[in-house]
Amino acid sequence: MTDYEGSAYGLSKACLNAYTALEARECPDLIVHSCSPGYILTDMTRDWGSATNPPDKGTRAPLHILLSEDLIDRPGYGVGWYWGSDAKRSPIDKYRDPGSPEYEGP
Repeated sequence: MTDYEGSAYGLSKACLNAYTALEARECPDLIVHSCSPGYILTDMTRDWGSATNPPDKGTRAPLHILLSEDLIDRPGYGVGWYWGSDAKRSPIDKYRDPGSPEYEGP
């Protein structure tokens, strides 16, 4: 597959999110979520110049998923949801800026 300015990377993320939603629906006894770590300064983004967030900032959403009492103590609540880098629920089909209102759709 040819990578047209990140299209293969973006497609891989979209496929992973679709797989997460499928697993959440097919395996209701599992707690399954996906998230964005945000635009983090890594070896991949270093030459792009605009990524300034340190890697530890990318742990906010994954830690929320792992440790949130709302998600742990309420089986089935929010299963298959997508979380933004600010640990707020986000739509899967469009970008939500960190700090903007949390997504409240289905």
